[in-house]
Amino acid sequence: METNIISKNMHQIQKYNIDTLGCAYNQKLKKTCDDFEAVFINNLLHTMRQTVQKSELFGGAQGEEIFQDLQDSAISKEMAKTNQMGLSQMLYQQLCR
Repeated sequence: METNIISKNMHQIQKYNIDTLGCAYNQKLKKTCDDFEAVFINNLLHTMRQTVQKSELFGGAQGEEIFQDLQDSAISKEMAKTNQMGLSQMLYQQLCR
């Protein structure tokens, strides 16, 4: 009788540990996928900016490139957080299989 109780309790403890570890792993995986999407969007925005011709009338300030890099970084993080492109979700679903 006691063996059954101990066995049942051990099974519950093991199941709890597996669920807890799985949850922590899934959270880390989701964050990693979101970060990857942010980096991808940042590179996309940077490449898109390089295709635009620079105007001598409005461009050329010393801090302009730094400001644009910071702005692209902020935009890409926000887009990844709100799942604008959906890349993070697709990647997460693929890796969870």
